[in-house]
Amino acid sequence: MTSPTPVLETDNARNINVWKDAEVYVSTDADPKVNADGTFDPAVWNFFGLLNEGTEIAQELDVERNDINSFGRKLQMKDVRFNKDTRTVTALEENETNFKILWPGSEFNPNGATVLMAPKNAARVYVAFKTVNSFGDILIDISRDRAFAFSAGAGKTDEGASTTEFTFEVPEDEDGGLYDELRIRKTEGITVSDLEPIRVKEAVETP
Repeated sequence: MTSPTPVLETDNARNINVWKDAEVYVSTDADPKVNADGTFDPAVWNFFGLLNEGTEIAQELDVERNDINSFGRKLQMKDVRFNKDTRTVTALEENETNFKILWPGSEFNPNGATVLMAPKNAARVYVAFKTVNSFGDILIDISRDRAFAFSAGAGKTDEGASTTEFTFEVPEDEDGGLYDELRIRKTEGITVSDLEPIRVKEAVETP
């Protein structure tokens, strides 16, 4: 279903993000890239899976900031050390892509037996977070280096669908870069005048 275009009461309202869709993609390729139009090549990127309703792509920047004071506790500078950016998502579905992050080193078998290996190491993947707001604007953050991806485990419940929380820890690359960010701003929307009826049969003129 297409969401109606929001009515703007002020010019600043165009800068407000009401997120309507979110997707996560991962890749184990050596040098994966996202297309300039915001699409993902399925030969390069794997769809992580549906995300659970009411959750978020949570983010926490792990940064240490220490005050450097002179005599008399006069602040002179800040010693800042960046560790990593941590993002968490909650998967609604189980598929081969997120199974390999939950159980790294294990083989996914959708109908048969397999061995679940002890997850002693986090999976290393490139990760891309794609969100779409109410205006149709697209925002994609693509990790420049491989993220450490893991999960604390997948529980099972009899209250609604089971979900699994996954964590992606994104380190900076050797140049200090964290993500490549792609923004695609939608400038035109579909109006009633752009549409033609498709479910109404035209009347046949009688000669």
